[in-house]
Amino acid sequence: MSATGYTSGDPTKVSKSGDTVDGNLTLGTGAASRQLILRSSYTGGDDDGGPAHFDSTSRIELESYQRAQTNGYGEVIRVRSRRARSKQMFAWYGPTAYTPYNAATDTGGDPIGQDEGWAWIGAHYLSTEGDAVHGHLSIETPDTLTALRTRLEFAIWDPVSGAYGMDKTLIRTNAADFQVRCTNSAVLRLSGGVLDKKPIEWSNSDVGQVSGIRWQLRTDGSAEGGSNAGSDLELVRFNDSGVAQDSPLVITRQNGRITIGGSSGSGAGLTINRNAASASAITIAHTGTGGTGMAVTAADVTSSVVRGQISGDTVARAVVFADGKHEWGSGTASRDTNLYRNGTDQLKTDDSLVVGARLAVGQALGSDAIAVTTDGTISAALLKASALGTASRSVLAIETNDVTKRAFDYRLTGDSVSRIRMDASASSSGTIIFGDGTTADTNIYRAAADTLKTDDSFHVGTTFRHLGTSLGFYNAAAIARPTVTGSRGGNAALASFLTQMAALGLITDSTTA
Repeated sequence: MSATGYTSGDPTKVSKSGDTVDGNLTLGTGAASRQLILRSSYTGGDDDGGPAHFDSTSRIELESYQRAQTNGYGEVIRVRSRRARSKQMFAWYGPTAYTPYNAATDTGGDPIGQDEGWAWIGAHYLSTEGDAVHGHLSIETPDTLTALRTRLEFAIWDPVSGAYGMDKTLIRTNAADFQVRCTNSAVLRLSGGVLDKKPIEWSNSDVGQVSGIRWQLRTDGSAEGGSNAGSDLELVRFNDSGVAQDSPLVITRQNGRITIGGSSGSGAGLTINRNAASASAITIAHTGTGGTGMAVTAADVTSSVVRGQISGDTVARAVVFADGKHEWGSGTASRDTNLYRNGTDQLKTDDSLVVGARLAVGQALGSDAIAVTTDGTISAALLKASALGTASRSVLAIETNDVTKRAFDYRLTGDSVSRIRMDASASSSGTIIFGDGTTADTNIYRAAADTLKTDDSFHVGTTFRHLGTSLGFYNAAAIARPTVTGSRGGNAALASFLTQMAALGLITDSTTA
């Protein structure tokens, strides 16, 4: 050891009582390792103010009164690197275990085994192997094999260009999780001006190159114009060159609205994969009245609002278009069934419609399979055929499953009995029954083959014409038209009678004058 400005005694020794050095103090010549060791002990016990407790910990105290400038003012420790692979580290060493500690007696807690490295903090240029430029200040802790590994680093040399010094350094973790303990309202805060986007970034580049950017969660940097407007949150996607494409997700700060596709739209839209059959993929719960569950604004009527299909389908089975048109299909062929608006107050299908229970028109649903009510200005039902019918197909076809079923029933509101009804008779031919709304008393029905009968009176108001070949009156058997022969003998009345009877078709007049 050599010293300059030594005040007394041997300049190669230091007095136990203490000496003062006004100049530089150099230990060793550099040819061998030298250490400055300040011994400490537990002689003074814990520094808790107890009896006979005193400070027995050695320390180095360095004072500073100046700030750092080009000459290094304010530096109290200066460490210099003298080789590319050298490490300039502050090190902590200690045992890997201690004997059990007894707090009551303040005994135990002594080191077990040899000391190992606990932590390093320092800077270096090359890696330990010398095959890569690290160029950083690092904080290192041991791994499970007791090797010290960099956990947190601050770049000093630019990792991309290799240049010394960076206007914006790179801070990285290595083999480490980053955790913010949020007790006492602690937060992870990204701060900046209103126009700063403040992103959290996902990148394929270890050194932060723009080409490696893939995703950013950030504010959009929009100005805040009052009323909580501006500084909206967006999730931005980037292409393989690191160029921003769009914002698949935007949350508006002013009203909390979540927008899929952002202001410019996203081609892929929203896909929800769900593996639970008991829960809805999307649940919308309104807490206020008059809300809208889903609102879709499309470019044209060919745009679909909803499409439904089963896994494996080649064509959507159900589609709802922007104009409200519904289409259905099998999932393997073009959709073949539809329902749409045909005009004002008109709903139409180009196909068939089957109602499984009841249908009500112009009234509340009742117990009838089909119920229609009108105000009298329009028909309750109009049945038309565009072509001739067949033996089994007609404009109106009514079928019952047995002869006891009523096929047709007409009555006025308030009537207790049908005014006109059509039933199946015992001969399965059909019976039409008439009444006045309280009593059914008149009928007409098929009595036998080629025979139509009424059990009541039959009045003809105008013309009655019999086209058959036989006729009977007053329960007499029907006979063919009789022929009257013989001489009228100049009886004018008889001649007139015979002429009129022949005209009615009741007789054949074969008489002579």
